[in-house]
Amino acid sequence: GETSLIFFDGHFSHAVRKLPAAGDFRVQEEWGGTVAVHDPSPAEMAVARSALDAAPEASTYARIDLVGDHDAPMLMEAELIEPFLFLGSHAPDAGRFAEVLAARAR
Repeated sequence: GETSLIFFDGHFSHAVRKLPAAGDFRVQEEWGGTVAVHDPSPAEMAVARSALDAAPEASTYARIDLVGDHDAPMLMEAELIEPFLFLGSHAPDAGRFAEVLAARAR
């Protein structure tokens, strides 16, 4: 599976774990995969923070996708442009995202 950690204005917001259907490798829901709220491990947070720190500028929003074991995750992708943010997985996150966008618009 994959783990996605979502950050708004450099601050961790939420994470999801995406798992493929039995016998498949695709984690997308349209292919039978499932998405669940996830509590990231310290190792997952460290890899995600390293990816964010490597970006040339701070991002308003970011999705850091990881693969591998929770204790030894590896960066798969740093989505900084138009990422899917899994806001439907946890309602308060949509409000935080709106607050960050409103603050940036001022």
